[in-house]
Amino acid sequence: MPPAKKEQPSLVDQLAEDAVPTEYPEGAPELLPFLQLRPRSRRAAFKRQYAEVIDLQKEVTSRSKGVTEKSSPSAQMRLAADLDDLYEQIDQLMQLAAVDEAAYRKWADEVDDETLLVTFNVYAARSQPGEASSSAS
Repeated sequence: MPPAKKEQPSLVDQLAEDAVPTEYPEGAPELLPFLQLRPRSRRAAFKRQYAEVIDLQKEVTSRSKGVTEKSSPSAQMRLAADLDDLYEQIDQLMQLAAVDEAAYRKWADEVDDETLLVTFNVYAARSQPGEASSSAS
């Protein structure tokens, strides 16, 4: 029996693997742990947005299976658009957690997708209940 063909990780999986940071990128804005968001309506909006990010991430990961460098240009372009949608959802989520929304917006409009993703992953890791702070400063 021939050896099983090793499945290549999807682009989304590769991005997630590459983005396992422990520290915020330099210049990242100050963010509040979601349990400290006030008023409660802001915290509720954050949780709804986070659920959207989780759902979209699952969808993009699922749709990305099988899309490789050898895939058609249209399949690659659709995946790139899906990733842009995911980054936009993450951006909206992080803005809700920002201490200073104007400073966050200025920063987010200037950084690349990878920096946004790294910031989100650090925030998600540090914003667990019981963590002291997820502030970048």
